Amino acid sequence: MTVNQGIDPYRIVPGQSIDIPDELLVQQAAPAPAGPPSCIVESGDTLSGISEQFGVPMERS
Repeated sequence: MTVNQGIDPYRIVPGQSIDIPDELLVQQAAPAPAGPPSCIVESGDTLSGISEQFGVPMERS
């Protein structure tokens, strides 16, 4: 299953929303928000960094 079809991992831009596969998220202390989890790209972010932050392998990003 591809979560982020159409997103070029070499060209993410600030303000872009990236969906996080919720079945792979690392357990966090705060309750999960309603709706599909996502991350808003900030200046300097990389897809590999976001993947690492959420504990999601790159091939699933």
